Formats: sequence, C-alpha cells, structure tokens
Amino acid sequence: MGARRPKDAGFDEARLAAAVAFAEAHESPWPRGMYLEDGRYIGTADMQEEPPFDEVLGEVRPRGGPAGVAVASLPNGATRPAPT
Repeated sequence: MGARRPKDAGFDEARLAAAVAFAEAHESPWPRGMYLEDGRYIGTADMQEEPPFDEVLGEVRPRGGPAGVAVASLPNGATRPAPT
C-alpha cells in the first residue's frame, strides 16, 4: 500500500501540519545519546537518583526524534478517548 495524503485518512491537512510543527518545536530537552556531559544517564539524573541507585543495567541506545499518534476523529465529538 502506498503513501496516502492526510485528507484521504480523514485529517484536516492544515491542522495536522500544525500538530507536527508543534511536536517538532517542543521536542524533549533530553540529549539524544541519553547521557549528560558529565557521564550521568539522563533517566536517573532527571529523577535525582544517587549512587548506587543510579546505575544503568544493560545497553542504552540513542533516542529518536519526536513521535506521536494522530487521531482523525473520535465518536460524539470527544477530544480524547474515554477512560476504560
């Protein structure tokens, strides 16, 4: 199946472009490599973990760019899914 245009999937193209621009402009401040300049892992440094609880077990891969899910429409004009 080839690429579809946003309107073919039920999206307002201008609103979708605005949502993508917002996501790109508000990307996470965390470094892509996941380690701070002083060598601490951002996940534990951000939570202010102290040794020995700040040790990272296993491989840490660089993170990707902004990502998300776009919902074209919800039933009854809802703005978010109902809790389950």
